[in-house]
Amino acid sequence: MLSFPQAPYALRDPEQVAARLKMRDLPHIQPLLQWLESRKESLTEQLQTPEVHLPLFDPLSGGIHTQVLLLLSDPGNRASAAKGSGFISCDNHDQTARNVFTALKESELPRGQVMCWNVVPWHKASQEPPTRAEVRIGVRELQDLLTLLPELKVVVLHGGMAQKGWTLLPEEVQARYRVFEVGHPSARNYNIRPQERAKQLQVYREVYFLTQYPWLEGTPDPL
Repeated sequence: MLSFPQAPYALRDPEQVAARLKMRDLPHIQPLLQWLESRKESLTEQLQTPEVHLPLFDPLSGGIHTQVLLLLSDPGNRASAAKGSGFISCDNHDQTARNVFTALKESELPRGQVMCWNVVPWHKASQEPPTRAEVRIGVRELQDLLTLLPELKVVVLHGGMAQKGWTLLPEEVQARYRVFEVGHPSARNYNIRPQERAKQLQVYREVYFLTQYPWLEGTPDPL
């Protein structure tokens, strides 16, 4: 059985990163990592760049058994192998990851059913936000990824980029899932819009009841 961190920032510890790397062959995550590796050549051509840096799926996520996808914008520095863990994870050493970690813990959403990902999945060398063309490329990759998540029920779109990107998917793909929208969980956004923190937790708790007690859907207050 997998053991999940009880405090944020676990992946600031190199030993924790090394332990996570040893989990890459686990059967729930290996197919996703194989898919990720297979996309590099195509992405280098589409992006017209010599190489593409794709942070890895977190082995402490649901992997192919994911029921809840937390979709954000693009990887931060702490998701890069050079400056951080090399994983897309709520255990990374940054405020966005901490805010997701905290909301997951407070909502009691089981981490083994959840996976974090980005609408633009590669790590950009510059600090410039992704372009529209890059978002379109990322959405095509996302559509492909969704076919590998047969148990997925819910998608939570964090921030404008994820929300706009999702609308670029074919309508029949969008219609397969329950979709929720929240603000981006960055420290800056929460400082400017403190109400977004409460909204994120409210949505996560709704997703918790939707996935753990689906027969309660539609009741205003399950408890």
